[in-house]
Amino acid sequence: MAVVAEEASLTPDQPLAEWGRVALRERVAALVRAIPGARDAADSEGLRRLRVATRRLDTAMRIYEPCFAGAAFVRLSREARRARRRCGAVRDLEVLIEYLEAERVALQGIERLAMRCWLAQVHGERADRRRELETTLDWLEGRDLERQAEVVVANGGDRASLPLSFRQAAPPQLLERYRDLITYVEYVDQPDAETELHAMRISVKRLRYAMEIFAPSYVDALKGELQTARRLQKHLGDLHDSDVRRERLAALHQQPPGKKAMRRAAPATATDLQQGLPLLLAREEARRAEIYQEFRGYWHELERGSFPESLHVRLQNPNDA
Repeated sequence: MAVVAEEASLTPDQPLAEWGRVALRERVAALVRAIPGARDAADSEGLRRLRVATRRLDTAMRIYEPCFAGAAFVRLSREARRARRRCGAVRDLEVLIEYLEAERVALQGIERLAMRCWLAQVHGERADRRRELETTLDWLEGRDLERQAEVVVANGGDRASLPLSFRQAAPPQLLERYRDLITYVEYVDQPDAETELHAMRISVKRLRYAMEIFAPSYVDALKGELQTARRLQKHLGDLHDSDVRRERLAALHQQPPGKKAMRRAAPATATDLQQGLPLLLAREEARRAEIYQEFRGYWHELERGSFPESLHVRLQNPNDA
């Protein structure tokens, strides 16, 4: 199916449902186009494109859900989220491997040997998740997602006739996500609030993705606000990545890699791993402290510039620059 980028031809004062119809078609088509490139295990960019496509589709379906009803929408949404989870699991492991490989360059002695063991374990896990992803990609190609999207668009029912315009829908959608983000501000000065800071990262991500969708409703396309949201998401993402690494190191101490992984780690041994783990964990603890201070400093910089308040006002007024 040839899909034209129709969103550019829409105006913010057209119905939200019309934007939803175009968005579903275009985002499903983009996901389908990304599947072949994601099959190449040596091409990390192909997997990244698929992950972006699944994320953009999932965000659109959450935002345009009020416009559609019925089993076809529910089914398409479920399948899109399944694809997002599977490709996300593989991509997260690839990013971790890239980070650990870079870290290993600076290591020596027992730390470097322990890192070989950790990398062998992560490489094995990625291989398992890659096989699961391949099964999901086969399944997706057999589902004819573009036809499913057409069914959703054609059978939107009365809900698809909502009089609300795209511009009118923007403030309530964005303010809902903004309010969710603000609930986590109290944890900014609590470095041990890992769960809450992770939730804050998710809130920033959801607000950013929604702002990207509704940007055409705002006279300046929310350019400055989006740039800030991306930086904040990056800080919180780095913090979460460090928390994940610390969790993985603790798990390795409790349950070392299996025999197959240890063979891949040669000449490193299980003894090297156990002796090197505390050193690797200490490095990660120090790195996490640095990342947290960078995030905390950036947030307080935003507060001094009245960003939380100005963003709240900006989201309410699409017509004001």
